[in-house]
Parts: sequence; C-alpha cells; structure tokens
Amino acid sequence: MFSAIYTNIEIDASVEKCWNAFFDFSQYPKWNTLVGQARGKLGTGQRLQLYLKTSSKLPVIYSTQVKNIQTNVEFRCLSVRGFPLIIDWEYVIQFESISKSRTLLRQWIYFSGLLVPFFVVFRKKQFSEEFIKMNAAFKHFLETK
Repeated sequence: MFSAIYTNIEIDASVEKCWNAFFDFSQYPKWNTLVGQARGKLGTGQRLQLYLKTSSKLPVIYSTQVKNIQTNVEFRCLSVRGFPLIIDWEYVIQFESISKSRTLLRQWIYFSGLLVPFFVVFRKKQFSEEFIKMNAAFKHFLETK
C-alpha cells in the first residue's frame, strides 16, 4: 500500500537563505513545530536522528538515511520504522527559485508498507496539518528575521 502527503508554500527569501535556514538544525527550536531536534551530517548515505514533537512530551525518534542531497535544490531521506515493509517513509523537500528573493518550498512524504491503510485512516489528516503548520512557522521565521 502507498500514500503521500504533499505541501508547498511561497517564502519571501532566496533559495540559499531558505536552504541554509532549513538545514541549520540548531535553529529548529525557534521555528520547527514538528521536529524538535535533529542530529547528524548532511550527505548522501549519512544518517540523521529526528526527534519529533508529540503531545505526550516524549519525543518520537526516527533514524533516517539521506538518499540524495543537491544543495539549494533537493533533499531526500528514507526511514524504516520497525521491520522493512511494515511502514516506511521517504521525505522529499525541494526549493525552487521564483525570483531572487522568493522561493517555492515543496515537501512530500511518501508512506509505503503493510500498515499504510491504518495510517491513512487514523493519521494522514493530522500529518498533513502538522506539515502545513511547520511550513507557516518556517515562512514566518524567515520573513521576520
């Protein structure tokens, strides 16, 4: 089974400024409403630890592997939760220049695996709302700096 979430937002900042801010993990507490902390190095094949914020105050920790990184253009990572094929996700973020000082930020998350039908019923709407909220917070962070 397969499911996807897609969001986008236009930001009044250059692609370079957006890219640098998005991957400055030390700034996540100031704007990232979904990932409270991230650790690791950016580079194809590298591993990142993502500490997702939850309502229980205990973070959910995901280990991801960077699949592709093209500076100022695209970042992709893959996470396997538990056993492969149960529920996996691939996260993609792209930065597209609209003008010198305006960027279109696109984010996708693709879910696959046996538990995806349950995810779609119970969590897809919540995840979509969280991504929209994170996009708005990122936009505000960059445009009010």
